[in-house]
Amino acid sequence: DFKVVTTNVLNYFLTLGQRGADTQAELDRQTEKLITALSELDAEVFALVEVENSETAQAAQAIADALNAALPARAYVAATAQAGVALVGDDLIRVDLLFDSAKLTMVGELAVLEDADLDPAQYALPVFNGVSTNRSPLAVTLRTADDLLVTFCV
Repeated sequence: DFKVVTTNVLNYFLTLGQRGADTQAELDRQTEKLITALSELDAEVFALVEVENSETAQAAQAIADALNAALPARAYVAATAQAGVALVGDDLIRVDLLFDSAKLTMVGELAVLEDADLDPAQYALPVFNGVSTNRSPLAVTLRTADDLLVTFCV
């Protein structure tokens, strides 16, 4: 058994003054509240919504690192960091998945759904890429210690 939690991290941005915190003090307070809440839930998998989407500021991995400090028995990693994926779609925010790598291992490639994956005859494009569109979902398959494969999409 393992616990899965989905949460909106409310524009968690490491880049100050974008959509999240305007100052370092605000970011520190946001981080403290977020890590306190996630630590209490103590899940093996966290599906995150509204994380900064940046090639340089890896907000999801920063959350994983802070959780690892708060829960030393865990070894959280962001799926995008594990896969070497910097950007998910082209919006300022994205989704991501954190998982406890001491209990679960990523299998295969991380998948991101984008407009290029859609049949233009069936969809009014753009759906995922461009202004006022949906955020690109990502899918990750994880293997449990007893060899069960579970695919998550967020």
